Amino acid sequence: MSYTELKVLDGEGVDQEIEYSLKPIIIRIKHAVSKIKAKRVVIDSMACLFTRFKNHDKIRNILFKLSEELEKSGITMIFSSEAGSDGDHLTKYGVEEYTLDGFIQLKTEFSFNSVRRYLYVRKLRGVEYRNGKVEYVIDNNGITVFPKIPIDTTVFKTNFKKRLSFGLPAFDKLMGGGIPQGHTILIGGNTGSEKTTIGMHFLTEGVKKGENVLWLGLEESKVQVFKTAKEHGWNFDSFEKKGNLVI
Repeated sequence: MSYTELKVLDGEGVDQEIEYSLKPIIIRIKHAVSKIKAKRVVIDSMACLFTRFKNHDKIRNILFKLSEELEKSGITMIFSSEAGSDGDHLTKYGVEEYTLDGFIQLKTEFSFNSVRRYLYVRKLRGVEYRNGKVEYVIDNNGITVFPKIPIDTTVFKTNFKKRLSFGLPAFDKLMGGGIPQGHTILIGGNTGSEKTTIGMHFLTEGVKKGENVLWLGLEESKVQVFKTAKEHGWNFDSFEKKGNLVI
């Protein structure tokens, strides 16, 4: 497991009359993937990549090129992204869910002096999945997703039989066993919906299956990521020392 910290410097957004290239970041990611032969990659958070952009059409184009370039390596990726704040979009920029292969939305709702968390599989390109509102909770063991009453939502048959699971049985079942190998999935949600924790579940499950995995931190430091993982009972330090995790 590998952790790569790629922080973007703070600054006001600029219209891209001035060329701003993500090529150096792509090169670093591909190098880290090649070095440990990673099969899974989490990029947390997408907003840090595009903080300088005002033009959403350019964000969409660059995101498409970024995912297309990295998918050539045969990796399965997760991006995390903040929820849209204007009420009209599900994601921060309003283009992410249309560009990537899948979109899992996380939401928090407040009622009766308690917080309830829900997830929705909004999109999973080319494969069968179950949609609708599903509740989940966060505890010391990470995330527990509650089963949903089965509903036949068959769209069409596929040949995508290889799935990468999260280690969350009810959640994996929603997607027919997990993410199809080679897909790029967006997990979007507001603060506190545990986008990062779901990413950690995904990589930890990969390590358990003997895979090498990569965590790209664009926001939190390596120390903070290790601390968060430890709170859920995952020893990222041990994963790293064994060569399963690159950060």
